[in-house]
Amino acid sequence: MIIIKIRPPVQGIMRELIFLGVAAFLDFASSVDIYPYEHASLIFEGEDEDLSRDFSEFLSNYYGDLSSKVKSSPGSALLKNDRESYRKTYLELFGTDLPQDVTYPVLFLDIIRKTSSLLKDGKISPIRSLETVRDNRLGDAGSFFILPSIIKQMEFYEESTHFLKPTTGGKSMVELDPIWFSLLAVGFLLSYAGYHGGAYYLITYPSYEENLGSRSILETIRSVADVNIQARIQLENEEIYELRLSMGLAKRIATKKVVERYEWPLRIYKVAPVGKAFTAEKTLDLDLDRLVSFCSKYLEEYQKLEEKPFVNIGRKDEKEETDPLEAMIILAEEELTRPVSGDNEMIVVILIKDLYRAINSSGNVRISLIKEALYRTLRKAKAIEKTEERVSWLLRRTMHEFSNENNIKCLLKAAEIG
Repeated sequence: MIIIKIRPPVQGIMRELIFLGVAAFLDFASSVDIYPYEHASLIFEGEDEDLSRDFSEFLSNYYGDLSSKVKSSPGSALLKNDRESYRKTYLELFGTDLPQDVTYPVLFLDIIRKTSSLLKDGKISPIRSLETVRDNRLGDAGSFFILPSIIKQMEFYEESTHFLKPTTGGKSMVELDPIWFSLLAVGFLLSYAGYHGGAYYLITYPSYEENLGSRSILETIRSVADVNIQARIQLENEEIYELRLSMGLAKRIATKKVVERYEWPLRIYKVAPVGKAFTAEKTLDLDLDRLVSFCSKYLEEYQKLEEKPFVNIGRKDEKEETDPLEAMIILAEEELTRPVSGDNEMIVVILIKDLYRAINSSGNVRISLIKEALYRTLRKAKAIEKTEERVSWLLRRTMHEFSNENNIKCLLKAAEIG
């Protein structure tokens, strides 16, 4: 029996990502379990070479599993300092040069694959690596990877005393051997929710360290990250972002025809380059339980309609029939980037914010507030219908379909949930 203590001397997002990687390994390897008598410790029945085999298979499996995600959203190129440092470490550890034009997600994926090969060849030991922590150096290999800027700079930026000016010192000097880095890499890619609008999106479960055996947390992170990548949702406004994400999760449930159990709260980081550094532009804790329940019930009622109101959303050659609620949310998102002037300025944003607050209320107050929000929407839709002002076709069409009697009935049915 081998007891492995996981003790990374770091906090914040780096720790969250490492323990997400540990949770994924624990979920994959049947030979490994949680040691119940000591915090953040694993128990393994077997020899060192058996654990090396299991860890190699784990990395190989996740390499295949995560490749399609990276292909769909490859991310941005490495910053110059990272590129130069990783080129040197690649030669020392793998005997190869760094891939050309490599992005951060592609780098993480490639190191997962190459670490799996090192384990197969018996060149590194998971037990020795995980038990070896010296100051800010994790592992026992002859060469170490620096912490990549996308994590390092966001991490110690939080301790800065000047706006957008990262701190220096110990946190910036964390180094990881291939085993530790591969756990970080698996955690990063599981949390990876896309790169769009010039920003990375990462999703974590902050207290996963205390819940390592929970598969439902792992599946929640996968689901939310997948929806965010597919819909390319941008975090500009919290209410609109949460509603758009909730609609995506509700559609996922409807398509699979199973009730997915989502674990909350999650934390989402919007990470963007500012000059030559990465910073967490926004950090948001998510509890979408009520919103997902509302959207799921709405879609359930909507699918029962014989004649469904809809709005064509998308590019000219890729238009898709979209239910009125999701169309309103998408239109609100677009209003934030392309504001409408005049009497209709930010009108959909305001209406969606009202609906968001109403849904997140409770009891009879919730139903009353949703009715008030819908009444205001109907009044505005009628005003837009009668106005002689120039109004975009999409706004006019969306408001008209949203006000459809059958759609309003679906929304009121959804209001009764929770």
